[in-house]
Amino acid sequence: EKLKGYKKLQYRPSRDRQWHLYTVTDKPPQRMFLRTLVRQPISSADSSVIHGLDVGKDLLEKAFSFTSTSILKSLIGALEELELHSHNKTMKSDHVHMYLCILREQKLSDLPDSSGLSQAS
Repeated sequence: EKLKGYKKLQYRPSRDRQWHLYTVTDKPPQRMFLRTLVRQPISSADSSVIHGLDVGKDLLEKAFSFTSTSILKSLIGALEELELHSHNKTMKSDHVHMYLCILREQKLSDLPDSSGLSQAS
């Protein structure tokens, strides 16, 4: 949506497909846009945690640590993609814009009932 104003927009696949790369050559300066999603779990693969309960400080620290590690890996991947493309004259950019969206964990039980039926208590 944010790139609708550009006419000469070209999608460039990344090696790991985590990052979506777009180059814009409308006018100088040439721009590159990178976007990705990072999912934020409530735990680092502990499926025994029940949603809505007090999970405790240690578990929250593990979840934040996991999220921080995921963000760091994602940013390193983006820098590697930029370095790879900086050697290609057709993809070399004067300005680079990065959009990193961190999504919180979503459970099916959190979603509203779309059937229109109310559950009897």
